Amino acid sequence: MKTKSLYFCVVLMTVMAIVACDDSSSGAGPDPVAEVSSSSGDDAISSSSVTDKGTSSGGSSVSSGKENSSSSAKSSSSTDSKSSSSATSSSSVSIADQKIPCDMPEHAIYLIGNEEFVCKDSVLVPYIPPSSSSSSSAKTYPYKDKFKEDSVFNEEKTYGTFKDPRDGQEYRTIVIKTKSATSPEFEVFAQNLNYGTQVNLGTTAFDDNEVEKFCYDDDPWYCEHYFGGLYSWSETFGLPRACDSVWTGTTSNCPDSIATGIDSDFDWDYLQIQGVCPDGWHVMNENEWRAMIRGEVSAHRSISIASNGYNENGFSALFGGGAYNDQKGRRYDHIGRYGRFWLPKEASDQLVYEIHFDQSEWDVARLGKVYGLSVRCVKDYSSLRTK
Repeated sequence: MKTKSLYFCVVLMTVMAIVACDDSSSGAGPDPVAEVSSSSGDDAISSSSVTDKGTSSGGSSVSSGKENSSSSAKSSSSTDSKSSSSATSSSSVSIADQKIPCDMPEHAIYLIGNEEFVCKDSVLVPYIPPSSSSSSSAKTYPYKDKFKEDSVFNEEKTYGTFKDPRDGQEYRTIVIKTKSATSPEFEVFAQNLNYGTQVNLGTTAFDDNEVEKFCYDDDPWYCEHYFGGLYSWSETFGLPRACDSVWTGTTSNCPDSIATGIDSDFDWDYLQIQGVCPDGWHVMNENEWRAMIRGEVSAHRSISIASNGYNENGFSALFGGGAYNDQKGRRYDHIGRYGRFWLPKEASDQLVYEIHFDQSEWDVARLGKVYGLSVRCVKDYSSLRTK
């Protein structure tokens, strides 16, 4: 990956001599749709300026304190300022006009100055977010067209098969072996859950008596091709929709708590809550995610080759993006850029925790309950920390 990064920098400097870059991690601000923090505090992390840059050289992406977070933010600000200054003082000829060659993954997004680019037909072109285009055929970033179904799984691994008795869908499963004393190994879906009735993103009336899901771009193709459904937090954990706006167990519309008998903050990390998963399975919790990633900066070994990871352990994580409803309006975004999965842990009446990662970093983040994220199911097992 460093060789490709150096090649990319040399090409840019040779053709235009306007972009200062190296092969180390470059911080941008936190994802605008997420309030990012570690599970040990409200510590912010920065997202990568280039989404496919390999393993970060700077240690764990999980901040250990507010001082580190502050330092990271200052460094990020300085880096962005230098990039902007370099771009401002450069030639008026745009990068797109130069037809700069590239050989990086087509799904990676490059931040140069204050502009985003993707590699298309071996040259850099401006990145146009899906929400900026009126039709899928006009998108510069047609993820669906580039998706390689035969590279989702690691065919050198031995997968099991589970047939969901609720709808007859079959899922590949994989046994993950870890170094965790509380969950040394567990069996997990090797693809995102795809159960429930599809509803469109503009839907405002929901039925608490059935499971409802979003499919990216309101297109069932994504649900059917391993990305699975995108579920609100309440839907994920089998709660009434009213629980997306209040603390669970505090009102008559949301009478049941997500968890009872919590003695410490760490107990949240070990909850085995069935939620939207089949009987005998539960929504993957934070301890299982951390045990699988093993404290590494990057989650590359768990990311599908189809999402530019290595997929050494066969987990086959796909970057399915999310369904958002915030100040930017209702939209789907981040397909191919981020993997986002709900955790059984509340942060406030409207904020909960998620696992958030790309090719270079991962962290535990806080996000609004009403958003739609992916779900992975783990087979129930005995644990000393299970509630």
